[in-house]
Amino acid sequence: MQLLSIITVTHDVDNFDDALRSLESRTVSWYELAKSIVERLVATMLLIMLSPVIVFSMLLVRLTSSGPLFSKLKRVGQNGSQFTMYKIRSIEVDRQTNRSCCSLLGERRAAAVGRFLRRSQVDELPQLINVIRGEMSLIGPRPERPELVAQFQRALPLYHLRHMVRPGVWGLAQVLQPPVTDLGSLSRRLKYDIHYVNRLNLFLDAKIYLATSLRCFGISRGQIAEWMGFPCEPARQ
Repeated sequence: MQLLSIITVTHDVDNFDDALRSLESRTVSWYELAKSIVERLVATMLLIMLSPVIVFSMLLVRLTSSGPLFSKLKRVGQNGSQFTMYKIRSIEVDRQTNRSCCSLLGERRAAAVGRFLRRSQVDELPQLINVIRGEMSLIGPRPERPELVAQFQRALPLYHLRHMVRPGVWGLAQVLQPPVTDLGSLSRRLKYDIHYVNRLNLFLDAKIYLATSLRCFGISRGQIAEWMGFPCEPARQ
């Protein structure tokens, strides 16, 4: 198979053909059913507990920029279904060609707020609503735009395997790899998504929760992979 060298996940897949067949014939496990129920309860509690943080972040966005408080984004979910994903808007939407000093200062403030929201991942918190609605999990492959999914599937025919589970607010590829910039970075991310789908269990989810927390505190991806025993696929610059 031409894509074996791209998709095979490093050290713990001895026979990729067998792993691929098991993935394509997999059924929903008892853990996935229990996970769905528990995650909806946890997401509800988190949404209540973190509502002051969400409201404060929305206030910062309103004070530093114009435009909507939320971004409503079309994404592809489990089995190729589409849904609307919610985020706190972290991007300045109205940039003028002729700007005064005040508007430039406003843009800098908006950019600073946006960077804070993205780096702290606070902008992702409204996705707890998607978890409660059963469209997303707390942990899983990050969802992509429908038009990008169509392109990715043409480039990597095994890309559909990541849609066997619900997409997540946080994911293994998101923790260990930088954002996608080319086919190489996309294929490296896909390795981790397939790794997750093939080994979905409570222990793996717990490690990803911890790894996500470590990333928020600035711990490097390589260090997290070493500490957690994750497959190591170095990100190429």
